[in-house]
Amino acid sequence: VMGSPRILSMIEDVSPIRDIEPLLTEIERRNSDRLLALQGMTQMLEERGWDVSSLHQGTIYDRFEEAERIHSLDDILSRCQRKIENIVQPFGHNIAESYSGATTSAQKLGNAEALIEVEKEIDATISDLNQRFEAVEARIANWQSEGFQIEAQLPLLAGEMIAWEMKLPSIADKIEATHAIWSRMETHLLQWPEYRRLAERTRGHLGAVESLDVLLQGLMSKTDAARDACKNRLEIWSSFGVDISPWAALIESEPRAVLEELNAHQPF
Repeated sequence: VMGSPRILSMIEDVSPIRDIEPLLTEIERRNSDRLLALQGMTQMLEERGWDVSSLHQGTIYDRFEEAERIHSLDDILSRCQRKIENIVQPFGHNIAESYSGATTSAQKLGNAEALIEVEKEIDATISDLNQRFEAVEARIANWQSEGFQIEAQLPLLAGEMIAWEMKLPSIADKIEATHAIWSRMETHLLQWPEYRRLAERTRGHLGAVESLDVLLQGLMSKTDAARDACKNRLEIWSSFGVDISPWAALIESEPRAVLEELNAHQPF
């Protein structure tokens, strides 16, 4: 105890009790304060779930050393719990629950290595979740900028990320199907521009991929019908000796325009 060497020296020097007694009283007071502090620390650690049986035996110095060791472990545990609660939990209860169980198991082992390993795993998961979160938001934002109606309010909440991440493959399939249909439709919309507004409005709805395909099939049928009508008309004209070369070369690329011009020339 701090101060005991001085008392020993005073005893060896046969100092008067009136000089020894105040110093002894002060040492006892300090010792009482230390015991109270140790009891408070022990109670706090016990409430935090730590095994504090080792804090009830040995010298005060040894007990304080052990309390400091457990307290340093509790600092790591507290960091893990804050990360789980503040960062992991918003992404999903199941993920947070699994790491809460891991921290509890590491706490029972009572060594720093186990807790540090759990903290590393939590940090790795947080990094992965944040990267996935950014990727999901970026993909949705890109699709929305292309005009697709995706009912997601950006920025997303952490709890929404995993649900949207699970939807992305299905959404991607529908968007790819839409792109494939649109690449074929552009040619026909040049022939039938009055259908462009309907096509563009339908294109943005992921639930209307089949409707967009029906529209494409309809435009293809109209284009084929116009092309066949042109060919039939020109065959008849050709049989009467009319020079059809000005129109024949344009039937494949502009069947509607050719048909309209043929209709205009029909009276002649």
